[in-house]
Amino acid sequence: MPNTFAANANAVMAESGFVVPDSYVGNTDQNIAQLFALANGVAYSAQEETWQLLRKTQTYTLTTSTTYPLPTDFGSFIPGTMYQHGRWDMVDIPTNEQVWALLNSIVGVASLPVRARIIAGQLNILNPQSGATLNVEYVSNCPITSASGTPQQIFLADTDIWLLDDRMFQLELKWRFKKEKGLDWQSDQIEADTKRAQVRGRDQGNSHIIPNQVGANGEPYANLWA
Repeated sequence: MPNTFAANANAVMAESGFVVPDSYVGNTDQNIAQLFALANGVAYSAQEETWQLLRKTQTYTLTTSTTYPLPTDFGSFIPGTMYQHGRWDMVDIPTNEQVWALLNSIVGVASLPVRARIIAGQLNILNPQSGATLNVEYVSNCPITSASGTPQQIFLADTDIWLLDDRMFQLELKWRFKKEKGLDWQSDQIEADTKRAQVRGRDQGNSHIIPNQVGANGEPYANLWA
């Protein structure tokens, strides 16, 4: 079962040699306030990563409108997952700017394939087929929920739930906190990087190259023995 923020923070404080406080959010102690700020830094970093646990599905029922709201916790669409129900061809998203402009300049043009772009924070569909449905996977930008299950980008209460691996979060927070306190932190960062690689390997199986992420394990993307 995922830990609360307080449970994870307690582990970090105890392992770092600090007194475990009664509470964190709203605590005026400088060390606690700093730990809390660093914890939200870890949360912000997690929002930029495509963890399986943060993947969700969204269904759009099309009307005559060409604009549709993105999910409230939208981070990014998963490439290659948007399809209109009943069609085999994938939705062209994002449609090239030049193609989009050209097709918009032609009155009554039928769009094959279905074409879409995100413009001004909304999903834009060119010539939508009223009554049709679009299904797509996306990455949530909320690695946290409240105790009642509301998605959150950052921690707001001690009872908030971290959705990803708890030990990975503890180690990521631990080395950052110890670095800010002027303590030895390099070995903790190495341990955090190792744990992140292990979790990443379980999470996606390393079937793809993951740019800018530490220590990918598993089989290479290409057969290097060929």
